[in-house]
Amino acid sequence: DFELVELSRPHLERLGDATGETANVGVSRRGQVEPLDQVDGRYLIGTRNWVGMPVPLHASALGKVLLAYGAASLPPGRLARATERTITRRQVLAEELAEVRRLGYAVSIDELEDGLVAVATPVFRSGGAAFASLSVSGPTSRLSNHARLAEIAVLCKTEAAALSVAFGHRPSQEGAA
Repeated sequence: DFELVELSRPHLERLGDATGETANVGVSRRGQVEPLDQVDGRYLIGTRNWVGMPVPLHASALGKVLLAYGAASLPPGRLARATERTITRRQVLAEELAEVRRLGYAVSIDELEDGLVAVATPVFRSGGAAFASLSVSGPTSRLSNHARLAEIAVLCKTEAAALSVAFGHRPSQEGAA
């Protein structure tokens, strides 16, 4: 965790500077996502500090990335509903995770908390296995535009790819993005 936090900090800061929004890095722990570090956004209306606060894998962009790339698995049982938009059917979630793999990023809009939007991308280690995810999050009022979400996804992908290289990932040699 210390190495991930230390190496991800400059990438989180660049994401925060480029978007003005909150940036996080998280990993899977005990069937949930645990955010390990966060850079706060510059707006008065923003997200809270999520560091150390576990959240459901299926309801967060960080978690959807970890699930989609095999860095986490869902615990048995029902998928808990956090909001009216939370995906609670496993088949629907499986379809969304296939789309996450196709796009290379996940989006969560009002699924973890009403009014909260997040975009996340995977971080890979040597050998091509995803082990963490980077995200940018903020209020629906600023991040509900599809063009803005796509722009943030590109920024997240760029920073996650650079962070992945620091962990020995070589996409051209390993066949992963």
